[in-house]
Amino acid sequence: MSREPQATETRAGSAVIVGTTEQVAFSLDQQARWRRAFARAGIADVRLETDPLPAEGTKVLVRGDLILEEVLTKALAVSPDTLLVLAQGAAKRPVAAHVPAMRAAEAAKLIGESQLHTEPAGLRVVDPIGLGSSYNHALRKRAVPYALLLGEIPLRKIEWPMYMGAYKGVTDFVTKWLWP
Repeated sequence: MSREPQATETRAGSAVIVGTTEQVAFSLDQQARWRRAFARAGIADVRLETDPLPAEGTKVLVRGDLILEEVLTKALAVSPDTLLVLAQGAAKRPVAAHVPAMRAAEAAKLIGESQLHTEPAGLRVVDPIGLGSSYNHALRKRAVPYALLLGEIPLRKIEWPMYMGAYKGVTDFVTKWLWP
């Protein structure tokens, strides 16, 4: 079941970027990308895992090398007790979570692992399709939400879904075929 953020839902109090990467997509480093994404999702307090964290509230934790579509970032911000995973064959790789402050260290450790060995108690484990809606209200279109890890696939194969995700589909020939 997809989650669509509702106006009455409570957003996470802060966000934490777990790990770093030297790779950039569209010439924007990941910390800047995450700060922008969280600001659009209504989370102003964005920290690195090495920074001190507030002891109260809920936290959204994301891998530093994760590229997450905006609808998924917004859905994660309003989905407490959730662990986002990517399927890699039969294995599940934890990449993001929304947890209470007291579980932030546990979630950071999970996100740092290459595979989810056992499902953590009290967390709903979802994939990108299970977390976010396939409908983008801003662009008024449907698309499968993407979650990609830098360094796992060629950069061109990461930038293309990002570009096409932002592309509405109703424009001129030059914008559609020559600009990309």
